[in-house]
Amino acid sequence: MSTPEAPRDVQLARTVHDRPEPLTIDDLRRRPTITIREYAAFIGVSSDCAYEAAARGELRVLHLGRRVLVPTAPVLEALGIAIADPPPADGADCGRCRE
Repeated sequence: MSTPEAPRDVQLARTVHDRPEPLTIDDLRRRPTITIREYAAFIGVSSDCAYEAAARGELRVLHLGRRVLVPTAPVLEALGIAIADPPPADGADCGRCRE
């Protein structure tokens, strides 16, 4: 006897729920860590691929109990992206510089 399949809309909901929305560069700049699933979505690989890279030591991660977190600063650096927004090129006051 086989198990009944879930309705198509439930299957689609699970698929959407299982894959996090890709983060933006600004999201990475604001957060000190992201989940390994968010990292995978950001760079466009499967979660399995990201977990395997972490297990091989190719991806720097933090283990907190069962959670595996990816520090965002090394990700941004590896991609050649500035960790903080650069100041405006025209010399205008960006709001961060005060005398």
